[in-house]
Amino acid sequence: MDGSSSWAEHKHQAPVTYHDAAYQIIALAYGHWTLAEIRCWPRLRDWLSEDRDGRRVHRQLTDATEIWESVDRDPGALYRGTRLAVAREWAARDESVLTAREREFLGAGLAAETAERLAARRRARRLRQFVALLSVLLVLAAVATGFAFDARRTATRQRNIALSEKVAGQAAAVRTADPPLAAQLGLAAYRLVPTAEARSTLLSGFATPYAVRLVGHTGNVNAVAVNRGRRLLASGSQDATVRLWDLTDQEHPVPLATVTGHPRNVNAVAFSPDGTLLATGSWDHTAALWDVRDPRAPRKLATLAGHSDDVNAVAFSPDGRTLATGSTDHTVRLWNLADPGRAGVAPRVLAGQDGGVVAVAFSPDGRTLATAGWDGTAGLWGLAGGPAPPRLLAGHRGPVVWVAFSPGGGLLATAGQDHTVRLWGVADPAHPTGVATLTGHTDVVRAAEFSPDGKMLATAGLDRRVRLWDVTDLRRTGEPRVLTGHTGGIASLAFAPDGHSIATGSDDRTVWVWDLPGPVLTGHRDSVCALAFSPDRRTLATGSWDHTARLWDVTDSQHPAELVALNAHADSVCGLAFSPDGRTLATTSYDHTARLWNVTDPRRPAASALLVGCTDNANGAAFSPDGRTLAVACLDRTARLWDVTDPGRPAPLPMLRGHRDGVNGVAFSPDGRTLATASWDHTIRLWDLTNPRDPGELATLPGHDDGVSSVAFSPDGRRLASGSWDRTARFWDVADRRHPGTLATLTGHSDTVFTTAFNADGTTLVTAGADRTVMLWSLADPEHPAESATLTGHLDRVYLAVFSPDGHTLATAGADHTVRLWDTDPERAAARVCATVEPAITGTQWAEFLPDIGYRPPCR
Repeated sequence: MDGSSSWAEHKHQAPVTYHDAAYQIIALAYGHWTLAEIRCWPRLRDWLSEDRDGRRVHRQLTDATEIWESVDRDPGALYRGTRLAVAREWAARDESVLTAREREFLGAGLAAETAERLAARRRARRLRQFVALLSVLLVLAAVATGFAFDARRTATRQRNIALSEKVAGQAAAVRTADPPLAAQLGLAAYRLVPTAEARSTLLSGFATPYAVRLVGHTGNVNAVAVNRGRRLLASGSQDATVRLWDLTDQEHPVPLATVTGHPRNVNAVAFSPDGTLLATGSWDHTAALWDVRDPRAPRKLATLAGHSDDVNAVAFSPDGRTLATGSTDHTVRLWNLADPGRAGVAPRVLAGQDGGVVAVAFSPDGRTLATAGWDGTAGLWGLAGGPAPPRLLAGHRGPVVWVAFSPGGGLLATAGQDHTVRLWGVADPAHPTGVATLTGHTDVVRAAEFSPDGKMLATAGLDRRVRLWDVTDLRRTGEPRVLTGHTGGIASLAFAPDGHSIATGSDDRTVWVWDLPGPVLTGHRDSVCALAFSPDRRTLATGSWDHTARLWDVTDSQHPAELVALNAHADSVCGLAFSPDGRTLATTSYDHTARLWNVTDPRRPAASALLVGCTDNANGAAFSPDGRTLAVACLDRTARLWDVTDPGRPAPLPMLRGHRDGVNGVAFSPDGRTLATASWDHTIRLWDLTNPRDPGELATLPGHDDGVSSVAFSPDGRRLASGSWDRTARFWDVADRRHPGTLATLTGHSDTVFTTAFNADGTTLVTAGADRTVMLWSLADPEHPAESATLTGHLDRVYLAVFSPDGHTLATAGADHTVRLWDTDPERAAARVCATVEPAITGTQWAEFLPDIGYRPPCR
């Protein structure tokens, strides 16, 4: 552009940019270059572009500096981040272009950035430290929570263990007074924690006859009777009512009806032989007849009036045609029941005793009537002829309150206020004779009843106890079984027709129905010192100091039945063994002999052979697993061997000598190649019987500090258990027969350990002793056997304990003359509790015994 050009000429030209202006200035400076040529100079073009960006950064920096100063240098107005980085980079190329104010502004921004960076680092470091601390605290909290949870769980478990043990003890304490509650408490304790105490209580719950308690009466229960055909129970009470119960399911009686009609105390009840009639006697001076063919709706047939005082007793004749009633008015009336609706017409009156008549009973043939008199006599009345005075039986030193005939009619039992029961031979009623006097009750005996088979006599009285006497041999009645539980005197009792139960009525306003014989076998009249199950577990053999061995059918362990008694020995029978095939039974006796019996039919055993050899007591016996060899322990320091391949012709084998004192027990190993013997010399010896004709000693096991009473091999043959008079049982490793070793010493008993035995699978060891207890030991860890339960129930020393082949049924026997059967499987015991027991434990009872545990009945 030159000076001759005007603005008008150029006003419509395109605007000139900064770059064009710069290029034109350079072109003028170098006059010989054209503008187009200058634009093609790359370095110059880049320099100009960079300089333009720098001037923009500088201009922005100048503006920011002015703003900073205008706000009194507020740090918030300083450059930060990208703007500070761009300005710092630009200024670094030539700081001379910056004014002092700009340099100060930029320096303040850099200082602020550095301070913020350091602060951020400090914050990050503190944050990391805080996070680390939180992590540590979180871990500690988790650990603490875990510990707290574990501690709480441990505390809860310890509380539950203590509560389980406490409740188990309480259950045992209330067992006699309230069997259903005790059984449920025992199960609840076991369910809470299966402690040894709880398991003991659970397994011991049915060690004695179980009783069902019937409630409903509001006064003393004076009389009970059981219908002999229809399983009905009648109870008469001071509350002036009679209650009827259905006993079809004995363990779950069903109330049927409450009979009212007497205005005063009902003192007597009796069913007719055919079960269709019920007679009641009352202190309202009357008796009544009731039609009970529909027991839910009894119908009154007649009121028998005539007595001038209380009616204390009623009894039907065996043919059901006559009813006898006894009264305080000193008379007995006989009512003709040919037409029950007209029974009150013209009864026959018997008078002859000087006191009130409180009991009446017909003989089985109906020809004699027995009466109990307040004058201290029992009367026998002949009914076949005309009127005749009674033959009076004297002997009691106080009023006679009960009379009962045996089923065969040969015995009469009389019970008195002198605390005794007398037995009379009345086969010839005209010439009765005293036979025996039973003592033991500590107060008035108010009731007596023979069992349907005549083998047992039950008596009961104000001492709150039922005594069960074996009367098969009146010369040796032995100690009776005793049933306890009532909290008031017992006024009446009655057997069920099958003899498997007995009902008792009490002043405690309850009726109890007892399961008999329960898991207890009675029959021996002295200590029971030998036991053996048959291989099929259906038969149990028992031996006793009473010189007998007995065979029992234990197919139903709750109702065992005696099959036969073996009476051939002249002294105690304390050794028994069945052959592996179950056909032969060996018995050993203190009469120095052993006997073999053919028991193919256990109801009709036959003697096979007499084995003579021991010169002192024959203590124990064992068959080899193949049944060909019999070993007998002898007190003469030997063990005798017999070849019994033919039980009818046993042959002696070499005896085993080596013990320095009597041999108490023998046991074969499962493979039959080893025999163990236990001796009074404190040792056990192992013998090689690979060839019974050439036996050899393998090893002697010392360790006991007193005589060794018993020895038993485990089912696998690798372990041996022994019991001793040193109050311990020992567990031995005999896998190497020549180098046996001790595994453990069991010290749970407080007196002599008489017996040891394994269950079928070898997981449990049982020991029993003079401390009256039976202990079960878990062998899960053979080196540390653990007590799993203690069974209580025996009333004296326990001599024997053996497992049935079924592995869970245990038989024990002792000095209390009894054998007891136990189920050692807790779950089976629990199932029985739930199948048997009622009523269910209430919420109130639960809260009383388990206050810290929510209500959950164990059988729900």
